[in-house]
Parts: sequence; structure tokens; C-alpha cells
Amino acid sequence: MISLLLSMTLALLGVLAVAGVLPAHAHALRRRVLLVGLMILIGLPLVRWGASVTGLVLDFHVEASGVPVPSGEPQVPAVGWMTIVAGCWLLGTGALLLRLFVRWRGMHALVEASEEASESLPHSMAMHRIVAEMGRPRVRVSSRVATACVALWKWNPVVLLPEQALAWRTSTLRAVLRHEMEHARRGDLWWRLAGEVALALWWWHPLAHVALRRWTEACEQVCDDAVLKSGVRPESYARSLLTLAGGALVPTPAPAMAFLGRSPSRLRRRVASILNHHGAGHANPSWVACVAIGILALVVVFATTMHLQREDAAHYAQLQSEAQLRLDANPFPADP
Repeated sequence: MISLLLSMTLALLGVLAVAGVLPAHAHALRRRVLLVGLMILIGLPLVRWGASVTGLVLDFHVEASGVPVPSGEPQVPAVGWMTIVAGCWLLGTGALLLRLFVRWRGMHALVEASEEASESLPHSMAMHRIVAEMGRPRVRVSSRVATACVALWKWNPVVLLPEQALAWRTSTLRAVLRHEMEHARRGDLWWRLAGEVALALWWWHPLAHVALRRWTEACEQVCDDAVLKSGVRPESYARSLLTLAGGALVPTPAPAMAFLGRSPSRLRRRVASILNHHGAGHANPSWVACVAIGILALVVVFATTMHLQREDAAHYAQLQSEAQLRLDANPFPADP
């Protein structure tokens, strides 16, 4: 377990370091780098636990090979501190997965209680026209949200708008819908769900929380770049963002992604990024960043593979040694 924790910590530190040295405008590349970190959060434990299962299969083959087992009372292993730590880890993971399931059901019920945007046609002709221009995904209006968000409903992305959206200006409504539909187009909701599962596995690790938070911020900035690329002026978009942020915000159901978060620091960073936008949000990644990501991935994979091979070799040698001791043991200790 200690080797797994060390490997995970080093991998996350490397991912966060690479994401930190990228240019400020390279939002799309930063999102991909942090996505690698989320994949490592899920993939590395699976590799480690797969190696453990392989070791158990090896034990079964040794026991089934006909090697005599010494008689006597079975030895009951003592419960060590590592067993207690692993039990607490699993209990925390189970509790967070259950919480995620409950929040998922709440999100589904929230969308079910909303109504189609087309039903608001008598109140807002502009909304109906903009929704028709945008096309998919579906757009619904809910009185239980205070800001726009994109959620999953019946395994499809759905944009939820608050009732206040009926009074928004046409330019604001178009920018908000374009932002949320960019989330849906990129599949951010599915990756967010995977990130929530990874966070449930590593609920106690602070770097896991940092990686998911940084990835969420990068997703928001990438969608902001898409809005600005469509022709919206940065000053106008930033003004709309601050105007909408002046209202009361309510929690967004997980794993939905809201247009506005509840963190003032994140809002400041988004506004600063929008105002500093110079059309470089989709710039090609620099070769230095690509080389750094490649080296990091190779180092993590190589180190993990070598460590697992050493553990498997040591475990197999121990099994062979125990088998040899059993073969050499005298089945009749009373006889010389």
C-alpha cells in the first residue's frame, strides 16, 4: 500500500507541475494534462489491485500443486495497523460513492421537475429563437436553480436555465447557452463523473482534490474561449458574467457543471482570463509541454511496472521457499 501511495503522490505532483508551467492561455492543453491526472487516479489502483489478484491466483496454484501442508492449528493473522487503515479507506470510499449516487438521483429528479424551454415561448420569443439556433442538447427551465448548468438526464446532456433567464438580454442568453453546450460537446459531464469516482477512491488525498478542482477550472476556461471565439467581445462577456454573479447562488447538483461557481477566487480568475483573451485559447501546444507530458507518462508507467515486477518476483520466491520447506519437513517429528 505504501508503494501505491508513493507512486500516486509522485504522479499527481508531476501532472500538477506540468499543468502549472503551461502558458496562461493554453487552457485546452491544461485540461488534457489534468485529465491524465484523473485517469491516473483511477488506473493506478486498478493496476495495483490487478497485481494483487495475480498474486492470489499464484497462491492458489501453489496450494493446488499437491505440496503437503504442515499439520497443526491454523495461524490466525493479527490485525495490523495497515489493515485498519485499509478498512477506513474502504469505508470512506463506500460512503462517498453512496453520496454520489444520491446526488445523481437528485439531479435526475431536478431535471424531471423542470419544463421544456419551448413551453416558455409566450414569455420569451428570444429564448425560443436562440434555442432553435443552438440545436442540441435540449434546454429546460427550472425554478430550483439560480444559474445555468448542464446536467445528465436519461444519459444525455441537458442544459438547465433558471427562471430569471427569461429576463436576460439576448446577447447574455446566447453566450450562456454557447458556454454550456460546449461542455456537452466536449463530454465534460462524463469526465466530471469519472473525476468524482476518482475522488471517492482518494477522498483523503489533498492532491486529488486539487487535480479535480484545477481540471474543472480549465474546462470552464476552455468553454469561455469557445464563446469568445464565436465573436463575443471579452469586455461584454466579462460584464455579463459579473452581472449574473451578483444574484444569489445555490448549490448545483453533482455531477452537473454550473455556469457560475460559488468561489469568488475562481470567478476572479475567469474574468481575468476573459479580459486577457487574444484569440489564443486554442493555440497549438508547445513542444516542451508535449515532451514533458510524454516523459512523465513513461516514467510513471515504467516505475509502476518495475515495482510490480519486483513485488511479484519476491512473492513468487517466497512461495517457492515455503513450498521447499514443506517438502523438506519431517512429517513424523518423533522419528529421528
